[in-house]
Amino acid sequence: MTEADLSFRAAAEECRSRAAKTPNQIEKEELHRIADQWLKLAQAAGVRDVSARITRLKAASRSLLRDYECEKSATHSSATGAIHSAKTKTPNSHSRHMT
Repeated sequence: MTEADLSFRAAAEECRSRAAKTPNQIEKEELHRIADQWLKLAQAAGVRDVSARITRLKAASRSLLRDYECEKSATHSSATGAIHSAKTKTPNSHSRHMT
């Protein structure tokens, strides 16, 4: 839970506590309504926090994938270069038979 989420929940609890202590029915209903609004804010804060985490995870995974693709490409290029180098160093079959 985020700090905002906890703060909003505490405010909702305070409203419910006051509602329990007041003898005035209209006040009691209003305090419960306000408490419900605080809880909605707490839920929204939690959703925003989760959305932000998902966004960060997506960005991190895209970055890791790019790094992997670059690494894979570099490895492939090195391997291709090594194969080409090995082919050019190996004498062809015609030159071996002529000596």
